[in-house]
Amino acid sequence: MNGAVVLIDAGGAGGVTLANQKTIATNGDGYAVLPFATAYHRNDVSLDSHSLPENVDLANSTVTLVPTKDAVVLARFHTHFGYKALFTLQSRGQPLPFGSEVRAKDTNSIVASEGQVYLAGLAPKGTLYAQWGRALSSAVAPATISPDAGADPPSTHFTADVIMSFLTLLRRVAMTLLFILLPAASGWACTPVFVRGQASTLRLNVGSSRFRLTPDPAPAVS
Repeated sequence: MNGAVVLIDAGGAGGVTLANQKTIATNGDGYAVLPFATAYHRNDVSLDSHSLPENVDLANSTVTLVPTKDAVVLARFHTHFGYKALFTLQSRGQPLPFGSEVRAKDTNSIVASEGQVYLAGLAPKGTLYAQWGRALSSAVAPATISPDAGADPPSTHFTADVIMSFLTLLRRVAMTLLFILLPAASGWACTPVFVRGQASTLRLNVGSSRFRLTPDPAPAVS
């Protein structure tokens, strides 16, 4: 080939076309070649987001390059594979504060208004964490993400409620230790009692709360 060439790396996403050249698409490994790039000038390489597979989301849709003459330059796009979901996060019936940090494996985002946060690249099952407030009152809230089995596409809207606050968890840990240590020191026989709440299990993870996720009703299709 004559002139500069752009090697496109779509992070393993195959069948993705360029925004301004529909005849060029990535192969099964997520690579494509764009010939005749303009040397010593800005070249904006953009992928067509509408051609992305259902389970793929782009972190950056455009890469800007300035190649030299006859160079081969790399345009790398960061992709997330997995489910896309919109969560409404609540604590004690109130939306999480605007700007709260939410993360899951390989993805993260910020809570917008009304406690809503959009996440892409979610595994079928995983743990969702949220953190907000001052250092002493912040909480990390794991929750299980489990789309409906066999649903196509799976449920993508959830409401998540915190069901165990940091203070509640701390009190339960203290009471558990009291039931264990006090009888040992006094010689009494005692069986620890774990108070079961709405959650089915109690994770002794200091500083954490948990979410209960429930799929929102699917919007009516007119």
